[in-house]
Amino acid sequence: MIEPPETTKPFQRIGIDIVGPLQKTTSGKKYILTIIDHFSRYLDIHPNQDENAESVTSVFVCDWILNMVVCKLFKITKLHTTPGHPEGNGRTERVHHSMAGMINLYINNNHNNWDVNLPTLCCVSIQQLSSHQQET
Repeated sequence: MIEPPETTKPFQRIGIDIVGPLQKTTSGKKYILTIIDHFSRYLDIHPNQDENAESVTSVFVCDWILNMVVCKLFKITKLHTTPGHPEGNGRTERVHHSMAGMINLYINNNHNNWDVNLPTLCCVSIQQLSSHQQET
């Protein structure tokens, strides 16, 4: 397996991935879009209605537009991971694994409120990532 290049500055490598489909929530969400900066470990998690490119791009551009400008200024190029090979996007996949466990702890019996808890669970994940970064 080829190791991804070491990151030395923010926004040098951003991981984007989708989890789902999950049980449809009362607000119509079925997917979780995860965006993480591999250097700073800044994490952003969004409930999403679908997994199409337009929807993902809309969330990414609307929520990360300032970061994209920074990327352009610093001439950062995008890398893509191969579908079906999650090891190429390891940090993002680890977040998904942790989030799945946390969602299972806080979901209701109908499994249709997972999106309500995402902001809180995202904060917990950020804390876990920060703690891990301080240990290394």
